[in-house]
Formats: sequence, C-alpha cells, structure tokens
Amino acid sequence: MKQVCLSLILFAASLLPATDLPGWFSRNENGRIGMGGTALSLTHLSPRWKQTSLRSAGKVRFADEAGTLTAEGAYQGAKFRETFTPAGKNKLHYDGVFSASAELPTQALFLEFQIPAGIANVSIDGGNIALPPRFDAKKWVIFNNRKVEEFSMPLPDGSVWTVTGSFVVRIQDQRRFNAGMKAPFAVRFYYAPEEGRLENFRLTADFRLERGGSAAKLPDWVRLEKSGVLKIETLPFTVVHAAPGWQWSRQSSSPGTKRTFREGVVTVFGKFGLGELRVTAEPLTPAAFRYSAQFCSDRPFPTLLLAVEFALSPRARQIEVDGRNLELRAEYDEKRWVPVNNRRVHTVTFPLDSGANLSITGDYILRIQDNRKYNLPGYSVRLYFSPSQGELTEAKFTAKFELQRLGAQPVNLAPAANMGFIDEVAGDGRGGWTDQGPANDLRMFKPGKLTVGGVDFTVVDPAGNGGRSAVVLGRKFPHEATVKLSGSGRWLFLLHALAWPGGKKAGALAVTFADGSNQEIPVENGRDVGNWWELNNFANSLIAWSAENRSSYIGLGFSQFELRRNDPVSLTFRMENPKCCWMIAAAALGEKRQPTEGLAKPTYIVENREWIKLDFLPDVVPGSPLDFSNQLDAPAGKYGAVRVSPEGNFTFERAPEKRIRFVGTNLCLSANYLPHEEADLLADRLAKTGFNAVRFHHHDGGLLRRGANDGLTFDPAELDKLDYLFAALKKRGIYLTTDIYCSRRIKAGDGIPEAVLENPAFQMKALLPISAAALRNWKEFARR
Repeated sequence: MKQVCLSLILFAASLLPATDLPGWFSRNENGRIGMGGTALSLTHLSPRWKQTSLRSAGKVRFADEAGTLTAEGAYQGAKFRETFTPAGKNKLHYDGVFSASAELPTQALFLEFQIPAGIANVSIDGGNIALPPRFDAKKWVIFNNRKVEEFSMPLPDGSVWTVTGSFVVRIQDQRRFNAGMKAPFAVRFYYAPEEGRLENFRLTADFRLERGGSAAKLPDWVRLEKSGVLKIETLPFTVVHAAPGWQWSRQSSSPGTKRTFREGVVTVFGKFGLGELRVTAEPLTPAAFRYSAQFCSDRPFPTLLLAVEFALSPRARQIEVDGRNLELRAEYDEKRWVPVNNRRVHTVTFPLDSGANLSITGDYILRIQDNRKYNLPGYSVRLYFSPSQGELTEAKFTAKFELQRLGAQPVNLAPAANMGFIDEVAGDGRGGWTDQGPANDLRMFKPGKLTVGGVDFTVVDPAGNGGRSAVVLGRKFPHEATVKLSGSGRWLFLLHALAWPGGKKAGALAVTFADGSNQEIPVENGRDVGNWWELNNFANSLIAWSAENRSSYIGLGFSQFELRRNDPVSLTFRMENPKCCWMIAAAALGEKRQPTEGLAKPTYIVENREWIKLDFLPDVVPGSPLDFSNQLDAPAGKYGAVRVSPEGNFTFERAPEKRIRFVGTNLCLSANYLPHEEADLLADRLAKTGFNAVRFHHHDGGLLRRGANDGLTFDPAELDKLDYLFAALKKRGIYLTTDIYCSRRIKAGDGIPEAVLENPAFQMKALLPISAAALRNWKEFARR
C-alpha cells in the first residue's frame, strides 16, 4: 500500500507569526512553515525516488479564519490541503489531505524535518532511540517505517518538541547522501491512504512545543505499553480479572485500544471484559509517578478478583510493609506460602532484582503468594482494586510509585584509555581492542550509557577522546593504568574481560583512599573475570553484554569488588600475568552491592573440539536421502475422498484397499495467506520433509474484508491466496483439513441477537449449540 510523507527542513529565512496559533508556529511568503525553528516541508516522492517540495513547487494559497490557517495548493494535477488549528497554549492540530492524479505518480507523501545538530537521542512511544555520532553504512536507517503514536525530540535550547497521533515514522542518516551535512538526521511522518478512497492520502497529528524543558516526563525506568501494561525497568505490572469459576483474563491490546500523551501524562484506554479499562501514568518527580487504573461498565461484571499483578523471582529478599520488615524466602515453605494475605496497607517497599527499591504508596489491599505451590516460579504480588469483587460497574486502583536506584556513579576512564573498540589493521599497535584486526575487535560495542541491573556505566566515546575508549593492559600494552576517582562508594563495579588467559592470576586493583590508606584486591581468572571468547559465568563475573564478531561469540563480564572505605580517590589497574590481556571497558562506584540473582546469564556454545557447526538449510536437495516427497502419492484426492475402513484405518473412496498414514502440521493466521511464489515454496518444503497433511487453522478471520459490517463478506485477494495455497498443497500430494470456525469475529450485520458485540472474539464456538441465528450464519460462511 502506498504511503505519503511530509518533510520538515530547517531553514534560516525570516518567518512571519501566524494569527492565534502558538507563538512558536510561523510561516513565510514562500510557503515554508516552521515550528520552534524547525521547518516542515510537504514532500512528494515519485516511484523513481524524485523528491519534490510541494509548497515550493506548486501554487500555494494561505487563508486565515478564526485562528485556523489553511494552505491549499496544486501540482501537476494533484491537489493538497493542510489545516493548522490551535488546540491550546502550546499545541496545534494538523490535518493534511492529498488527492493524487494520473499525471503525478506517487510513491509516498510525508512531512520531513531535520534533527538539529547535537541531539543525541529522540523518544518514540516512550522508548529511547539513540542517534549514532558516526555514520554506519549498514545502519543508516535508524527507525524504519513503523507506525507510532508519539514522537518526542529535545531541542538545543532545552525545549521538547512532541508529535502525537497514529502515523508511520522513518528516521534516516542523511550522511549516506552527503557526508558533510551539519544536521544529519531526517525524520518523516507519512501520509496514509484514506479507507475507501485510495486516491486520497491523509495525515492528522498534534504538535506540541514545551519551552525550556518545562514538560514533565515519566522517569526513564517506567513505560506504559500500548496494551496498558505498566513496565518498571523490565518488570510488567498487569491488570488481572477472575470471573466465577476462576476464569482468568489479563490486560492486553484489544481492537480500539488507544494511547494518548498529554503534557507528560500517558493514558491507555480500551475494552476490558464487559466494560472499559483506563490506565494512566502521571509524572511527579524524576524518581516517582502516579499510577491509576479505573474500570467502568454499564452492566454488572461478575468478579471474584480484580487487581494489578506483578511477579518477583524466588530469591531471598526483605520487603518492608508499613515500616515492618517481612522476609520472602528463597526456599518454598508450605506453611508460609501466603506471606501477606489480603491485608490493607499504606506503603510497601520491594527490593527488585536490579538492586533498586520500589515503594508503592496508597490505600489498597495487598496479597503476596508463593506460586511454587502450583509448580510455578517465584512470587506473585497483587494490588487490589477498590472494590475488587462482586457485580462490578466501577472499580479503581491508585498509588504512587517511587524507585530508589542503586546510585552508582560512572568512573571516567578517558584519561587512562589507550585503545578504541575498532581495529582496522592487525598488529600495528594502534586502533582498537586487542589489536587483532577487523575480524576480531569490539566494534559492535557502542559508547554511551550502558545499564547492568541497577548500575549505570558510561562507555567513553572514542570520537571525543582521540579514538580511545578502553583500558587494555598486558602483553605488548602497558601493564598499569591509574584513574582518579570522585564521589563516594563502598563498591567498585567493572565491565571487563581477558584475552589469552592462562593460570589463576590475572591482575590486581590498587585503591587509595582520602586518608592515604591503600587496599589491594586480587582479580582472578575464572572467579572475577573470564575469557571474552568463552562466555562463562563465574562467582564474581556474570556475562552482562554479548555479541558476535567475525571470529567468535564474544562478551564482557560484570564484576563487583567491596572497598574498605567509601572515599576512594584513585584506582590503579595492574596486570599480574604478562602473557594475557586485561580489557576494561567501563567502571562505576556505588554504595551497595548489586544483587546478581536476577541478572541475565546467557550461555553460548561455539564451535571447538567438542562441538561442530551445523548449518541448517530450510531447502532439501531434491533426490537426496532427506527428500521424502517421493513418498507422497500426488496429487491429493486422486483416489477420491479419504474414508475410514471398518478396521479403523484411513483409506480412500475409490481405492479401499490402500491405507494411508497422515503426518501433518498446522498453518495458522497469516501463514494461510501467502503470495503465490511463497505458497509454492512452502508446499515444496512441506512435501520434501514428508508432510502429507495440513490443517488450515485460525484462517476464517483473515478471509474477511476489512471494514465490512458482517462476517460473511470475503476479501477477494485473500481468498485467492488461500485457494492458491490449497491447490499448491494438493498438487504435491498433501491433504487438507480445516475446522471452518475458530477466530471469525461476529459483527452487527450478522444479526445474531445472542452475541456480545463488545467482546466479539471466539464467540462463534460457544453460540453454535444454542443460537439458531449463529448456526445459520456459520452455515452460510461454510457455503461461501
């Protein structure tokens, strides 16, 4: 489907203020429109990739009416109309319509702007998108044509520019076309074809500019997903409901679910059971936010339990409930499997696996249970709505969430760094990492912030440090390096590894404190650090970062060392084994030990003397011993329909003496709707691997035309795909079966009075035995 995009271009021309629109909105006589010093250009892209700025190339007429600015124009038979409407002190609403013409073939239309130089990251749907300081030819498309609801960008003056709506976004590095660009990144907001009018393209969005960074933002450790699920660090908080008979349902995206962003507040609302669930996250401070979940329904919703639920791993931890300590044990205890049993509380503090402490303050009922009673891992924590049971029409949960992080401070390794991460020439004593050349360096390790659990490391950017990022000691490199320390901390955290390790001895840490005293800490191979080529977890070294270069799987270990005092002023890394290299990529100081029980511990198996590499290829060589297609008696149906013999065997209508054994698989959802060439490829692969039966499953919903008022109107294009796949499988001797009903949604035009249209999924199965209208509808679907 074609898309349309508009382009924003920075410009220095004088701009004229527009009446009644926000003060940061402007336009000039040449048709250029700016927002906060950033210009938007309406750009047309032809099938031959020719870009045309429509406002500049076409004839544009502006009109001001009641504070609304309208721009209308035409170009080569195509027409466009843009409307800018004030929507508050710092906000305006944009509505753009483009009518294509035969004279102007259209590949895309978009609003495009260039990100000002010096911006290191932008935010999309609450997630951070880093903008690389150096051009990478393999990753020049930073964000590739995905539908989003919010785009946010900080400006050099501290303002925050935000665009909300529902549109496709692309971010690309313009240095691919011009290496000298001062503002290298371009952002596009694409127009989309209007439903039912494919010659028209449309884009609607809200633009907001908060001056001087005045817009409140949720803390970077919290995110409200499109489904409404709350995530704190990586921990999901989900609304759960139990109906009579303990039939469980959980919060998830449903058709019509929407997410809005307004002055830092994120809201998600959509259908939940028989009503609507509205979830809100409101920023309070950089370390706190208010969470609210509200359920309402115009019909009573039978409920045994309605709560916000999250899980804790089964490690020993001490929580605090209204000032009293309570132990959660690592071992299961049948007598204490419910440590907190539906108790009204005000403030509860949970130590998370990252080392941070999460406090939840409000007025709510709390339950904590050990799910190992049901052979499930860890503890579940439930925060109950009020009310939380009965025939509910309204219920609400509100609380303040506050996170106290580990408080680690990055150590600046820049003065001591002697190598970068990229090494273009092996053995020249310059460049990066272990000086083994481009096939065996750490070029995929990126500078900037890197968080391990609750520890924030800062990886030195080589671009601002003479190409140097890491401290590399041993062999032909220096055997000692010293860095100054600032701040306080009783724990030293390292992200490091060894190369060519041998023996127990590796290195040492020599720490000097403010009073002049010293502490020396040994760093042992196989305990505190390991080989960057052999990814193993040790007592004080867990794999915290891993990747693959051209030679091997590689990784860095996370280690922590306790200091005698909390006022270190200098740190010396000293190599104790001259035959190996010790590579330190980052370091940090903190007051507390980082819990490691919840940290990810990946394990890799690489090719060596015990394991050989086996390349899996999906296509079987025709005629080879693994080609089982000759076992299929093609085409399917040559002996008539499949029958069951009196002995209970599968046989055929016209060949009852033949027996057949079926080896089958499922094709679900979109796997039933493939382009013709992919259908042939799939049929060949199934036949060669010996499958002679396929079940079309969950295919009935995908067969329907989008936007139809009933569940009986087919999409001809999708029906053609299904028919072609059926024929391709039959041709190769593969038999088909299907259930004809599974996930087809009931709609108003189906005329089934017993249906609950607010929750249309998977009702057909339940209604067929009891509803004559549902049975008639299903029979008509099967006939068609």
